[in-house]
Amino acid sequence: MGKKVDTSHIPKLNGKNYQNWKFAVTYALKAAELWEIVSGDKARPTDDKVAELKAWIQSDVEASALIVPLVEDKQVSHLVNCKTAGEMWNKLTEIHSDASKNNKHNSLTRFYGYQLE
Repeated sequence: MGKKVDTSHIPKLNGKNYQNWKFAVTYALKAAELWEIVSGDKARPTDDKVAELKAWIQSDVEASALIVPLVEDKQVSHLVNCKTAGEMWNKLTEIHSDASKNNKHNSLTRFYGYQLE
């Protein structure tokens, strides 16, 4: 089970602050001892390991409960079909990372739309 961590100082993800949000939430998850669940470093145990599976599921729920309140309502719609905290994290990375197709497209659009005076 993760430790309680104060996240009230972390601004909600709004689509424009992803890098700072990711940095702050990563360390909040690490402080709560939940980062290994989100990152996938601690894999979901098999169904035959009941006690370990139950503890993993509880940690995953806690990680999800830490992430969801730290995203604005417009961002929550991206997460509703995610089954784990790791899926949530990966979805947000896919959408907001500088390497995402959407961000590359937006950058190219701005670049080609730029006019010299």
